[in-house]
This record gives sequence, structure tokens and C-alpha cells, in this order.
Amino acid sequence: MILGEKIQQLRKNNNLSQEQLAEQISVSRQSISKWELSESIPDINKIVQLSKVFQVSTDYLLLDDIDSEMCIPAVKNDRELIKKQYNLKTLFAVCTGISINGLFMSFVALFTWATMLSHSVGMIVQIISYIIFESISIRYTTENERKIIRKHFYAINVWLISPIPVIYFSEVFANRVEYEIYLLCTVMVYFIFCGVITLILRRKTKKNQID
Repeated sequence: MILGEKIQQLRKNNNLSQEQLAEQISVSRQSISKWELSESIPDINKIVQLSKVFQVSTDYLLLDDIDSEMCIPAVKNDRELIKKQYNLKTLFAVCTGISINGLFMSFVALFTWATMLSHSVGMIVQIISYIIFESISIRYTTENERKIIRKHFYAINVWLISPIPVIYFSEVFANRVEYEIYLLCTVMVYFIFCGVITLILRRKTKKNQID
């Protein structure tokens, strides 16, 4: 593969028009066209600039006998990776946001109607957000990546889904102790439980990353 063909292929792989490439290396579009048609060749300074733009070696550009696909950067794969990471972050944020709304609904119900059913509506919303996360995240991750992202997700969301169950559990003792002690114990149980779960998940995440 000759120089002109390589420039054209790399430009297309990077989704650049002739005008865009010309602007990046400070030449005219006509110059790019002539290079690709092998009507002229770029000087050495432009070769260096092209190698930086395309992230390939100057040897790859200059030597006709080097035409292996291994010398061409996996631009498409890089873009797919960036897109996948963006989708995961968006999914993470959206599902966590839904869980926060569910928690808010539970607290509104707690102070408004104070019934088991009304509290449960918010928790159902939270559970739905976790089902959405589980069902969609599997599309964007390998098995090991999924383990890591799940642990990050639940290390945060355990703090969101735990308050109402902890309050229910603590109400068993509400009539047996003073309100201040009941409140203090509820807060302590919440922080200890969530803290332990978060610590376990964080450690497992680090282990997965090392493996």
C-alpha cells in the first residue's frame, strides 16, 4: 500500500473529511486530495504531523512494504469503548437517580400516610431501578467488568434502599425505649449496616480489578 492510499484509509478510519484533515495540519484541501491521488507527496514535516494525527509511526506512512492492519490504530474500537463507558455512566446515574426518587417517595409516604403499603411504593420504584440496571448493564460489559460496575453501583445504592427497612426494624423497639435512644439506635444501625456492606463491596471491587 502506497502513501496516498494509507493517508486516505487513515483519514476515513478517523471519520475526517479532507477539509478537516487539511485544517489540522495547516494545508489546503487540494493538497490532501493530491496526496491521496499520489499526484504529489507531503514534505517530511507534514509526514510527522500526519503520524501524530493518525497515531501511527512515520515508518508506516513512508514504507510501502508496511501495510499490516496491526499498524493501523483501532480507532473504531476506541470509539466503541468510549461510547460503552458513556452508556454505563449514564445508566449508573439514571438508575441511581430513580432510586433517590424512590427514597424520597418513601419518606413522603412515611410522614404523610404512615402505612406499610405507602412506604412500599418508594421501595418498589427503587427495586425497579435495580432491575433496569441489571438488565441493561449486561449488554455493555464483560463478566469481570460487570462484577466491578455492579459493586460500585450497590456500594452507593445500599445507602438509598436501606433507610426504610432499618426504620421498620427499629420500630420493634420504639415503644420499649425513649424516643432519643430509639432515634440514635436507628441512625447507628443504618450507618453500621451500610458502612459494612460498602466496605465489603469496595474490597471485592479492588480484588476484581487486580485479578
